[in-house]
Amino acid sequence: MTGGTLAALVSGALAACEKHRLPDLVDEALRRAHLLTDHDIAAAADILLEAIEPGIGVRLIELLTLRHPRDARQQCNLAAAMRMAGNLGGALQATLSALALDPANVQAWHLFSDLAPLSELDQHVSSMAALEGSIRTAPASHAQLNYALGNVLHRLGEHRSAFVHFSRGAERLRRGMDYSVEAETAGMQRIAASQSARALAAIPQIESDAMPIFVCGLPRSGTTLVEQWLLRSGTFAPAGESSALSFAVANALRRDLKPPMRDRNDALSRLLELDLQRLASNYIANVTASIGPERHFIDKALLNFLMAGMITRMFPQGKTIQLVRDPRDSLVSIFRTYFAGLYPWALSLTDLAVYIKAFRRLAEHWQEMLPSDLYVQVSYSDVVTQPEKVGQEVCCFVGVDWNENYLDPASIPSVAISASASQVRQPIHTRSIGAWRSYEPWIGEALEILDR
Repeated sequence: MTGGTLAALVSGALAACEKHRLPDLVDEALRRAHLLTDHDIAAAADILLEAIEPGIGVRLIELLTLRHPRDARQQCNLAAAMRMAGNLGGALQATLSALALDPANVQAWHLFSDLAPLSELDQHVSSMAALEGSIRTAPASHAQLNYALGNVLHRLGEHRSAFVHFSRGAERLRRGMDYSVEAETAGMQRIAASQSARALAAIPQIESDAMPIFVCGLPRSGTTLVEQWLLRSGTFAPAGESSALSFAVANALRRDLKPPMRDRNDALSRLLELDLQRLASNYIANVTASIGPERHFIDKALLNFLMAGMITRMFPQGKTIQLVRDPRDSLVSIFRTYFAGLYPWALSLTDLAVYIKAFRRLAEHWQEMLPSDLYVQVSYSDVVTQPEKVGQEVCCFVGVDWNENYLDPASIPSVAISASASQVRQPIHTRSIGAWRSYEPWIGEALEILDR
């Protein structure tokens, strides 16, 4: 790599810094980018991608790619960053470069399955299937290839074969896991039982000028789309899928409960015993450590729906938007998405059905008892069939103006760090409504659980 090429990259980053008036520390980091180690550049890029300026984050990863032009992993990192930042064409080109360097790169095939145009998929199925049959790697990597192949076959309309690969991938991720969906859903029941309207009303609402917006729900339920609408108003900073609240709650459970919690479910039934003033302060501190001193932000951690009740007592100016979707479409959409084992309940169709049913019961509990000015539910089907109407209602709920330009995928200003990073850049469509029917012959037992 020539000094001129590197100087051009750094100059471009500095120009973007000046344009966006980024903090001095970011300016300085970019000035010295050519002196940084690979690790430091990657860390800076992660911060820029998630919270400050995605364009500069991508430029830093491009710098690493120029340093290591024969490294397929760097090409994959560049593709993933471009995908999050909305440059889908560039992401596809980086993915193809990775595959040219290493045709057995599983991450590249997974990116390809999402990014490649439909017309290019069929010619690669045999190569992917051959790799799946010969691969000798860790179960997690093998599983990712199964999901990639399943996604290609799904997009080609070969649903039976796709289902086989989704099932294989889930089974590989599930191996060796010690997990009980019954214990997980019992925790939701404890939360609902302990957070009645009377119990919440007995807890003094704390004073806070913070205005966090919690957009939550199950994966693949429209949360990313709603988040992006609100971010386009320019009022809120993106906190992404932050672990700040769960981290603060975990610390508070260890610190505040007297006597100490016996187990997880005991802890979940005693959330209202926590020092909510201190918990709220610690949560805000955790978030602002990542995004800066902004007091108005969007937290899109999906599982914050578990804490919707206590959130209403912690943040009098906060709002919670919970997305809900047809349970059958949720079942299929979640099952065929690769989450790298993040959600153990998603790795078995029957476990997933049990979890979705418990989620719906807790959502009904919150809908019945939480104040309508602090908590609202939004239906995925309404989001995609009546986007302007729902967008206006959601913006009104959080106190910002709606603009019809928010429906234009090209106007998305920030990164989308989720499984929906590609879809959110496309025009809104209704093709996913009722998509579960394509898999109906193979999901009968799970459907019976949902119907009970």
